[in-house]
Amino acid sequence: MGILQDKQNILKGIANKAVEGARYAKNMHDVLAQLASEVNTQLAGSATGERAAFILNDAASELNDVASALREAESKMATYSNRLAS
Repeated sequence: MGILQDKQNILKGIANKAVEGARYAKNMHDVLAQLASEVNTQLAGSATGERAAFILNDAASELNDVASALREAESKMATYSNRLAS
């Protein structure tokens, strides 16, 4: 049972890091979205402002995708860990 427990502990550690990464990515997404909104407000009507807001929104969207992937990875690891325990 020692090896099984070690595998479960490793998976739990990885899952915890995935959740931590998802939280971090979500926070960064929120910051970028807020920054994009502020840039858009401050530079409304200028091509530079619109382009900057677009880039920030795109980055925020990509971070949201990363957070979703990390949450999915955590879920799959939890499922695998439960299978090991059975």
